[in-house]
Formats: sequence, C-alpha cells, structure tokens
Amino acid sequence: MEQAEVVVAWFPEATTCAAGNEVSFATGTSEEHEALGLTAAGSWVLRRWRDGVAGETLSPLTAARAREWLLRCEHFEAVAEHFPAALRAEHPLRLVRLYEPRTPEDGHRLLVDRLWPRGISRADGRIDSWLPEAGPSAALRAWYGHRQEAFLEFSRLYQEELSSAEWAKPLATIAELRNAGSLTLVTATRDLEHSAARVLHSWLRKAESLT
Repeated sequence: MEQAEVVVAWFPEATTCAAGNEVSFATGTSEEHEALGLTAAGSWVLRRWRDGVAGETLSPLTAARAREWLLRCEHFEAVAEHFPAALRAEHPLRLVRLYEPRTPEDGHRLLVDRLWPRGISRADGRIDSWLPEAGPSAALRAWYGHRQEAFLEFSRLYQEELSSAEWAKPLATIAELRNAGSLTLVTATRDLEHSAARVLHSWLRKAESLT
C-alpha cells in the first residue's frame, strides 16, 4: 500500500486489549502496536509499528476484517458508526409488552406510549427511558380508540405522521439508541398486534431494510 495514502481516521487499540495495556491481540508483545485506520478513499488499513524501531507498515484490510478488529478491541461505537447494518442484523429490533420480564436480549427498553402507564412507577426497572413524542398524535390516538376494525386506516395515518418533519427528532433519538446496541420497544397496550407500538416497530424495521 502506498505510504502517501491519506488516513482520515484512526481507531487506536482499546486499553482492554491484551491484559489491560495498549498492545493489540494480533501482535501480542509489549513493544508491538497496531491501530485501525480509514483512508480518504474509504478503505480500511492496519497500521503496525514497534517501540524503538523507526518506520511502520500499512496493510489493507477488508471491511469484514476491520469490523472484526473493532469488535475484538471493544470499539463498539466505531462498529455502530461504520457497520450499522451488520449490528442491526445481529440485534433485531424487538417489541414487547411492558409487563413481560426483562431478558438479556432486550438491551435498552424504550417505552413509546404517549401516556405513562397507570400504576407503574417512574423507577420501574422494566423501562430504561420514555419517548412519548414517538407515539401517534393525540387526535389520531383519540380517533382510533383501539378499534380493531379501524387499525388498517390508523396504521396508514400514523405512518404518514412518522414520515413528517414533526417526528424527525424522536426518530433520530431511536436511531441513536438503535446504533448503540440492542433496543426493545415497550408498550403497555393490551392488544399488541393492533397497537401504535406495532406500527412503529414495523415502520422502523422497514426503514432499516432500505438502508
């Protein structure tokens, strides 16, 4: 690889690698080091050098190997930024009722109902955060009234709201949580299949499939 190729971003190895120092797993000694880089052309390269020795090497890496390196060295934020599709495939977006017990697969549990559920403490351990702005508008929610026969029309109208500028900010918040790791949408609605949370979940899954 040409040494003159411009590297625009480096991700040095994590301090958790190799017994807590800054030595990568690949090199395995206290004198050898490596760091992952992304070139201006969008190619991944691995930079290797040795303490006390002049010079370094740059070796090309496939995207798959670069992602493996980032995961091995626990650079999860970089994985989320550069390989979001792979991360989402490994951790599908989930949807559960509030009253279902937490599982290891849940990750962050996000309540997406417009109204806080009755009888539930704000410190309830089954809810990590609340995003009421993601739910349907008050007018649409009142019109629907959980009537199953109106669900298809409700779903269409709610998806129109989700596509509008007013919902851009809460959807951006969901995207940030999604990129950070496993995410589970939570609702207190009894009828999960005919709920606003189901519409939101399906809309988000469809949006992810298009990226």
